[in-house]
Amino acid sequence: MAKTKIIVPGDALYILMASRGLTEKTLGAAINESPQTIKAIIEGKRELSITHAVKFGTFFKTDIAFWFNVQLGYDESKTKVTKQKTVRKAKKAKQAAKSPTPPKKPRPTRKPKAADKKPKVTRKPRAVKKPAAAPKAESKE
Repeated sequence: MAKTKIIVPGDALYILMASRGLTEKTLGAAINESPQTIKAIIEGKRELSITHAVKFGTFFKTDIAFWFNVQLGYDESKTKVTKQKTVRKAKKAKQAAKSPTPPKKPRPTRKPKAADKKPKVTRKPRAVKKPAAAPKAESKE
């Protein structure tokens, strides 16, 4: 199946604006639309509405149906891609259900080597210091 290039409505609008040297601000002022709306359409964050299609068609002297078809084609392609992803996920889940994964083998444990063992530290008993003898008092005789 040959892949067809998806025409995003924002790309079509950007191309027409660039060919005429327009900015979002100048186009927005000309068609009585905010520059933020124009920018959102170009970036693909907002869809074309009927009002937008009429305004763009009138301003750029294009058929209004062109703008509808671009938006419709974009929506259909997004739906196809979403559907294909869903089908792929379903196939993977079905395949995974058919062939269960074998139980995991326990990891072999490594036997400790003599070098790994810590030597036992034996403590020598502390030498107990005898308390110093109290000085003897001299006796006077």
